Amino acid sequence: MNTTTMNILKSKHKTKSQYGDLRTSLIVAIAIVLTQHCSAATAAAMQTSEATKPTVAAVRETENAQTSDVLVLLPGNQNATATATPIVSDGVKQPEPIAVAQAGAAKIKATKEENKEPGEDNSSSADAGNETTANSMAVPNSILATGSILTSDKLSSNALELGRQLGILDDIARLPSLRTRASAGADEDRMNLLHARKSVSITLRQAEIDVNFVLAEIYDEQSIYTELIGTYSSDRDKLIARTNMVSWGTNGALWAVCEGLDIPTYRYPRYAVSSGITGILAGIIPSIASAYTLKEVAGRKYSAPAAPNLLCKVFDRPTTTQTEYPESVWQFLNTPPADGSNKKRKDVIIDRWIADSNIPAFTNRNSVQQIDAVCAVKEQKKTVTIGLLSARMSMLTQLSSEIFKMNRLLNELEMALRGAKHV
Repeated sequence: MNTTTMNILKSKHKTKSQYGDLRTSLIVAIAIVLTQHCSAATAAAMQTSEATKPTVAAVRETENAQTSDVLVLLPGNQNATATATPIVSDGVKQPEPIAVAQAGAAKIKATKEENKEPGEDNSSSADAGNETTANSMAVPNSILATGSILTSDKLSSNALELGRQLGILDDIARLPSLRTRASAGADEDRMNLLHARKSVSITLRQAEIDVNFVLAEIYDEQSIYTELIGTYSSDRDKLIARTNMVSWGTNGALWAVCEGLDIPTYRYPRYAVSSGITGILAGIIPSIASAYTLKEVAGRKYSAPAAPNLLCKVFDRPTTTQTEYPESVWQFLNTPPADGSNKKRKDVIIDRWIADSNIPAFTNRNSVQQIDAVCAVKEQKKTVTIGLLSARMSMLTQLSSEIFKMNRLLNELEMALRGAKHV
């Protein structure tokens, strides 16, 4: 290699070194300018804050004032008093502060009244927090016990109460005597026994059909909610998967660039600044994506039209022909169980829903918003979530199980009809 070639290579290396020094100097200069700019902005903000602090320079007195006026703090050197006369500042009359505040509050109240939807409760107690027992039960258990014992020859107290509600307890009570007289061979006694058995049997059969009538509607509603939960859960899983893909893909690509910049070569030295910035981005972007997935776990919020379910009547909401209860079932839910409690069965079930920590969407029986959400009595705009649908499913499932327990009591009454049990 001759002298001329060596000089050219040295010149190129020197030029690249100068470019590297120039780049470093430029970054330092930009950092200094930004620091000075931030310091100046901070100082200006502090001066403005000091200039706008409330002060009280003097108390304005009037000729008819019997007591000292109430001071009103105003920015700067302005003074104000809460007197009946208008405030004069710099020769211009200003409105009274108290009057202005009262007028503003009245205007806000009037606006809220105008925007209030029909049937909406503005009282703060309607949706004021949760009840004291809300979400206090982590592991649920049976809500109501029927007390049915198959091996006993006596009807349980709940079966007696149900027979009284259905109006067949008297006929069941006189069946043993009718059987005794009918065994003697009298035709009239046999006809009386046959009539009593038929009347009881028809009533029991009708009550069983009423139970199935309600359960059929509950199962239909649950099938819709199950389908929606599956669809919404699939959408949520896909969204989380895409977020994770962006997080992992970005992390891998940025770290590859970062490490590539760290590899020194003969023609290009290490780019430490560029590598560091890329490494920072490689850490920040996946972290933000990972934090966002915590929000995506609950799924999106969807809109849905009004579709009242069988929870409506339990919460005294308007019902449709599709969500009405047969008389026997509704009377069963509106009577206390025969365990000494004075609470109706439906109230005991509501207490359980509130205490159940697996139903976090319902925590207050006086909350109009929560009740309307679980009953779906109104059009739902961006409020339907997987959690809300799961709450409806759980509430309907527990309601159906309590209604289905009527069949255990009906079975006892059927056994009494056959003579296996007695009153």
